Amino acid sequence: MNVVQIVSHFDLGGAERIAINIAKSKESDINYHMIEVVRGSSNFSRDYMKELETAGIKYYRSPFTNSKMGIVFFPIRLIALIKKVCPIAIHTHTEIPDLSLYWTCLLLPRIMQDIKIVRTLHNTVLWNKWKSIGRVVEKFMQKRKANISTSDMITCTYQKEFGFDSNIKLIYNGFTAISQQAYPYIYSGKINVLFAGRFVPQKGIPVLINIIKRVDEKVFYFHIAGKGPLEEIILQELGNKSNVRITPPIFSLAQYLSSFDYVFIPSEHEGLNSLSIESSINKVPVIINDIDGLNETLPQNYPLKVKNNCIDEYMTLFTDVIPTIDRVSLIDSVYQYSCQKFDIQQMQKQYEYIYKTGKKYGCCYREK
Repeated sequence: MNVVQIVSHFDLGGAERIAINIAKSKESDINYHMIEVVRGSSNFSRDYMKELETAGIKYYRSPFTNSKMGIVFFPIRLIALIKKVCPIAIHTHTEIPDLSLYWTCLLLPRIMQDIKIVRTLHNTVLWNKWKSIGRVVEKFMQKRKANISTSDMITCTYQKEFGFDSNIKLIYNGFTAISQQAYPYIYSGKINVLFAGRFVPQKGIPVLINIIKRVDEKVFYFHIAGKGPLEEIILQELGNKSNVRITPPIFSLAQYLSSFDYVFIPSEHEGLNSLSIESSINKVPVIINDIDGLNETLPQNYPLKVKNNCIDEYMTLFTDVIPTIDRVSLIDSVYQYSCQKFDIQQMQKQYEYIYKTGKKYGCCYREK
């Protein structure tokens, strides 16, 4: 049996990470095929494709670097792939892939009607640029009973925006601990704190800057990894700080997580934060803003969280709590919690059950 997964591009991203984590399943008789809508062209793209090759996952590159061109011509590429592998299901991963699949179904409905469609919601905010188009696509996804949410928060915000969906299912993203390597830029003798994410307001950049300016430089060293529109502000405000290192995004970040003492996630809103889960599974405590979606990744009584990104509460954590907390016990509690709730094999089995309980008739299904 074959399943096709559609991602925006082969690159660094939460949706792309979940897609490959599903496709790495070894427990089933499903063969996975990964297709991108827009051509990924960064260093991360090469690493992503290498990971696909190592896992034995077949992949199909887009010839288009322009998003609109990639979407417009996607049906030609997808139909060719369907005829080649005859999938039991097509799994799409949010917005650009969703629109591309909808466009294909609109042009060639008969070919698509007997294939199970699965769609994972990765974000709390959808269709920012294409609201009117998004509403049409959402009606289609609901009609096909395709929606999978990755957190209670995503389910709630989705239904507020696009109406009640009685068929939406919840499958938590799954991760696994990976072999760790030493991150080469750790500052010995200080508490090393990592911030990794896009440099956008949603990720709490103003709070990050404020906290770094206030904490004791002799105690804490901050590693800031990412890119985005607020990069210039970060460089202006923190570029000359002796306890700050600013770098581009780190590919395969999970393999370096254990090098850090803490991971700082002051996000304003989140769906289900992958970095928090990966940190816990790789035995690194996180410091978070206590918001829905992000707080789903940790036990209810977790001590290193604040309400409403409160600066004073953060300062209490950094000044009084973190230097004295029993880090070993804290790590053990979040590790056990994450391994149970966000198990990768459990996620794979849940998706594969949905694939196999789809439509299994017509020319688009065959046993391999």
